[in-house]
Amino acid sequence: MDNKWFAVKGALGVVVTVLASLLGGFDIWLITLIGFSVADYVTGLLKGFINKNLHSEAAFRGGLKKAMIYVIVGLAAALDGLMLPEAPILRGLAVGYYIATEGLSILENISACGVPFPQKLKDVLLALRDDKAGNTGGDADGENGPAD
Repeated sequence: MDNKWFAVKGALGVVVTVLASLLGGFDIWLITLIGFSVADYVTGLLKGFINKNLHSEAAFRGGLKKAMIYVIVGLAAALDGLMLPEAPILRGLAVGYYIATEGLSILENISACGVPFPQKLKDVLLALRDDKAGNTGGDADGENGPAD
C-alpha cells in the first residue's frame, strides 16, 4: 500500500511541476488566481443552489471557462519566454486581469445571494482589471464577455 501511495504522490508532483512550468512558475500571482478561480466556481454553485437554478451544464461550462483562463496564462508565459525573456510582462498582465475578473465575478455571485459587500472592494477590482486590460472603464461584467 505504501508503494502505491508513494507512486501517486510522485505522479501528482510531476503533474503539478509541469503545469506550473507551463504557466510561467508557481508564484503568488498564480496561487492567487487559483484561489480566486476556485472561489468563483464555488460561489457560482452556491448562487445557483440558493436561487434554485443550479444546472450541471452551466457548471460544466463554468469549468471549461476556468480551463481556458489557464490556457491564456500559458500562452502569455510562452510569449514572454519568446519575446521578453529578460522582462516578462505578458503573463503578469494576463494573470492580473483574470484575478480582477474572477474577483468581480465572486462579488456578483455573493451579491446575487443577498450578501452585501464593500463598494470600495469592487472599485479596486475594477481598477485592477481595467489597468491590466488597458481599459479606461467598464462595467463589472467586463468588456470581453461575462465574468463567469
